[in-house]
Amino acid sequence: MKPKLLALAGFVLLVIVIAAIVVPYIEPHNLAQHERQLRDRIQHNLGPAIAIGIVAYTMISLVPATSGKAIVFGWLFGFWAGLLVALSGLTAAASIVFVIIRFVFRDAVQAKLGKRLRLWEQWLEREGAWFLLTLRMAHVPYSLVNYLAAASRISMVTFVWTTVVGLLPGTIVFVWMGSRLPTIHELIQHGARELLDPWLWLALLAIAALPVLVRLFVRIIHRGEDEAIVEEELGAIDELAQFPATGETDAD
Repeated sequence: MKPKLLALAGFVLLVIVIAAIVVPYIEPHNLAQHERQLRDRIQHNLGPAIAIGIVAYTMISLVPATSGKAIVFGWLFGFWAGLLVALSGLTAAASIVFVIIRFVFRDAVQAKLGKRLRLWEQWLEREGAWFLLTLRMAHVPYSLVNYLAAASRISMVTFVWTTVVGLLPGTIVFVWMGSRLPTIHELIQHGARELLDPWLWLALLAIAALPVLVRLFVRIIHRGEDEAIVEEELGAIDELAQFPATGETDAD
């Protein structure tokens, strides 16, 4: 038998074996049973579960382009515990990246970001912490904001509080959306009508409205100033938001 046919036969056999092992496990009723067991463990050991969740969220957030985390943790933990896990994990991961970049890779990041870093520095000098806060709220890619802040002259104290405050609105919306999603057991029992929850659709509308609200926020804090300056800042935010896609947002 030719090597290609052997390779094909081996691949087909591997797929069959994986299917035989995995398919029974992901059968809906089986998944629902495992989900109930996991939720019960979380509820009966909430403190340790939150601690483990924060560590897991932090580790995942250190990897660029890992979006959707807040929704998943809101779905699993519920709103308040999910919000605590998501916000703590995002802030911890951002702080770790800030320290590593600031004290180890600062020169390399400055050389890499070039024009964007100069744009960042220009607006930081004019706006200070407000600009960093606005970028967080505008969902400029999470990793990009971490890198830019670490490579700039901004203090870590300012970086941490603007990260917490700036991430809070979007994180609330994403975690809330996750907390409104039906469980697998509910979907099996009641079908797709469980997805018609009006609060879930309200969360989707809130996510869509966030960029508009940020632009309104910028105009409010610059009320009475030259319109050209306001448009210039909005343009700077758009420039940073259009950084090559990472598939992530700040609140994810």
